[in-house]
Amino acid sequence: DLYVMDSEGGQPVRLTNDQQHELHPTWSPDGKYIVYSRLSEASGRWEMWMTEFTNPASRKFLGYGLFPSWSPDPAQNKIVYQEARERGSRLFSIWTIDIVNGEGRRPTEIASAANAAAVNPSWSADGKMLAFATIIDPAKQDTNHPKEADIWVIGLDGTGRVNLTNGKYTNLQPCWGPDGEVFFVSNRSGVRSEERRVG
Repeated sequence: DLYVMDSEGGQPVRLTNDQQHELHPTWSPDGKYIVYSRLSEASGRWEMWMTEFTNPASRKFLGYGLFPSWSPDPAQNKIVYQEARERGSRLFSIWTIDIVNGEGRRPTEIASAANAAAVNPSWSADGKMLAFATIIDPAKQDTNHPKEADIWVIGLDGTGRVNLTNGKYTNLQPCWGPDGEVFFVSNRSGVRSEERRVG
């Protein structure tokens, strides 16, 4: 279930209360809406749902996808997420969807690879670029601790794809800093939670 709490602490407010697993909430730039992933018992697929912060009982299904993240650019009103190319597959692609009148519209595939899962999408501070990770041959790796993963950046239109890491290490969960730096988790030092940055 999902909760909201003041950044300085205090009593958490419960947003969801049901049997389905819900995770990865993300705020709209204006702070009025939250989009999150929910595992459907009926289909067994991850779904994206949007709710109003002040009225969490009001929910809308946006489409199928995992780890949604709202663009920081309010002019775009766009969400990035990862979605399996086939039901039950570990091969994910990076997609965006536009929010138009409270509905998910124009799903667009931004990045994919024939032999890798594209995961963990993250927005640049200006909303013009995306960072993501690729896991080579995910069906042959432990999905919790893959042995090989790299960080990439790409333009929102799918052009200008650049590999930031290239090696035998596990590099995951990229996150943009305010000055264009990309931070990510790596095991280069032999410690899985080591944080690195490039930029």
